[in-house]
Amino acid sequence: MLHQENTDHIILTDLADRFILDTFGEFINRCPDQTFLQEVLKELVPMQTGGKELIGIMEVSEEEFRFYLKKNRE
Repeated sequence: MLHQENTDHIILTDLADRFILDTFGEFINRCPDQTFLQEVLKELVPMQTGGKELIGIMEVSEEEFRFYLKKNRE
């Protein structure tokens, strides 16, 4: 929801680059795990309708991510 004006398609994967879901605009396009989808929708729908404040997601660069992985392996 916070990035809807900057992009029209987001692909969400896990750390192993396995597909979790993708979006089309501010809507979920595909999500194979229907249980997870229901959990997401419980949070997302109120944000879309103005009933819940938007929350940020931590964003890091690839360099920061690799540093974090290396640090946690030590």
